[in-house]
Amino acid sequence: MSKSSQCRSGPEAPKKMTTAFAISTHPSRWWGGHFLCRDPPLDIYDSHDERYPRSQMKARHSLPTEPAYDELVGLVRNLPRGRIGQIVNGKLHVSTSCDAAHAHTLAELSATLLAGSPLGDPVPTGWTFLTEVELLLPAETLVVADIAGWRIPHDRLAALPSPIGVVPQWVCEVLDPSTRVLDLTHKRHHYALSGISNLWIVDPVARVLEVYENTRGRWTLVTALSDEEAAAAPFMGLRMDVGELWMPITPPPSRRLRH
Repeated sequence: MSKSSQCRSGPEAPKKMTTAFAISTHPSRWWGGHFLCRDPPLDIYDSHDERYPRSQMKARHSLPTEPAYDELVGLVRNLPRGRIGQIVNGKLHVSTSCDAAHAHTLAELSATLLAGSPLGDPVPTGWTFLTEVELLLPAETLVVADIAGWRIPHDRLAALPSPIGVVPQWVCEVLDPSTRVLDLTHKRHHYALSGISNLWIVDPVARVLEVYENTRGRWTLVTALSDEEAAAAPFMGLRMDVGELWMPITPPPSRRLRH
């Protein structure tokens, strides 16, 4: 008998069938596009391990699926103070409060739009502005715009429920480390598809204000400003000193030379 036939005819060791299960004792949450647990991640255990009864196990294929839009909205409403939630492309994006440079630029822009330019130009007529406003855009998109402007009366806008479902004509986003990627990618794309006419992207770190115009659902860069005195679309009657938008740079303390 050949060696190969002996191997085939000899007694075979019993095969151990192994199935992977996950202990699922911690409630999952949809956070930044991924399911996360409040406690450490789930561990995978052997189903034949007697230390973990089947009653405590849950097959991986039965883990929760992506949450519905209403569930994501519920998570947004229950975020702790200081956290901001936005829903884009079916995912919840959570960010922290803005940094000092962002807050300074946002305050300077808001003051110019609501009180008029320090150069003497009045506020844009026929416009209503809101800062850090929650917008409900098409395709179940819930975002927070740093500043948004509508060409409708203030009393009509004030009567609308929150989040506001009327698409604004103009939006300004001031970039911040916690939201920079979202603002420059999916959020900007949804602004264009929603029919917003003009978009300003303001970068306090690079000290640049970019002005965009919507051309058939795509953004076209009209101009970029840094320290000029200029007006920008759609507010061509409002000149401003763009250099005043940036937080002043504090020079480093001088070192005294030792004699």
